[in-house]
Amino acid sequence: MRARRFASSIVVVWAAFGSWLGCNAILGNEAAVFDPIDSLGAEAGPGPDVVTSSDSSFPDSAIPNDGNTCVDVDKNPAHCGRCGHDCLGGACVSGRCQPILVASDNEGPSAIAIDHSHVYWTNSETGELHRAPIAGDAGSEVLYANDAGFGTRFDVHGENVYFVRIGDSSILQCPKSGCGSTAPTPIATAAQVPSALLVNDAGALFWTELDPDGGIGTCDLPCTGTVTYRVSHETRPTFLAVDGPALFWTTLGPSQVRGQSAPGDEARTLTSKQFLSDVKVAGERVFYTNLGEAARVVFRDGGGDMALPKAGTNIGPLATDGADVYFAEQSDQGRIFRCPVTGCAAAPEVIATSQGRPTALAVDAVSIYWTNSGATQTDGGTAGPGVMRLAK
Repeated sequence: MRARRFASSIVVVWAAFGSWLGCNAILGNEAAVFDPIDSLGAEAGPGPDVVTSSDSSFPDSAIPNDGNTCVDVDKNPAHCGRCGHDCLGGACVSGRCQPILVASDNEGPSAIAIDHSHVYWTNSETGELHRAPIAGDAGSEVLYANDAGFGTRFDVHGENVYFVRIGDSSILQCPKSGCGSTAPTPIATAAQVPSALLVNDAGALFWTELDPDGGIGTCDLPCTGTVTYRVSHETRPTFLAVDGPALFWTTLGPSQVRGQSAPGDEARTLTSKQFLSDVKVAGERVFYTNLGEAARVVFRDGGGDMALPKAGTNIGPLATDGADVYFAEQSDQGRIFRCPVTGCAAAPEVIATSQGRPTALAVDAVSIYWTNSGATQTDGGTAGPGVMRLAK
């Protein structure tokens, strides 16, 4: 229960910052369109949130385009809006695919991760780690339950799920099929209270330590060697993004987006805001959210900090597939937005509406996924909290 109280204290700290922001934010008119960076010689590759392997539960063969059945694109779920655009189980309304409920979780899911066949999520209220098939037709299963609290982010890599246990600062792994009757395997111990965790494509594991004198720890899976710290003496590092050798993270008090180009390089501040709630990277751009504002973007060298076109009032989680950035409005009637990483020409595209407080996002080659902690409107009526999927 101590860990639950600690996890709740993080929420209290965030709420306090949000109130402070509401009283002290300075309103101004910023550029809503940011230019492509072709002149810088950079290309946006696949982002860290995207599954790129062809081994998918929705292969190309599942998206028909035989030239004969492409009719009624306003309502045809196999050819929604255009030939070959399959809604992958969702309805097609006015040429747009509608989200489906992958799995219900009435206690309210929080963090999310995906692989080629399943979506995984944690529940900070029940202390459970779940998974369900991404097709959304086979229920869900509990992989692990504990009373020590999860961090703000976990990850899936290879055959295992990796997560933190706040209560004893452990970094743990379980098989993707679940821990069963055995305890999860400890692979490292954080020096301070761990928060966000991720694994890069090369199998290096990273985590933030939410402490006034925190850091970012790392080890190479299976983490049988020494844990090292990429950066130390950071003020409550919270959210984390990795792109090759480069790290980017947010801090609390002061609220900053920080970066390090490679191991041993000096950490630098890209921008400072009031209260940062997520960070993602695509090519030369670092996207972040500042509560009470639109999603924002800054170049990884620290230049060009500006807002994406205004969308909603409480933008929180982010995801990117390298071509587009997705972000969510955290409200009882929340919306999911999409914008090219090179910039929105006008307002961002609204791809889902009436979502109950979206909490976290993930994306693969064909779909966008998110967790809802509140009730949600679907084509079948009102659904409780759960995990959603929408065909791109």
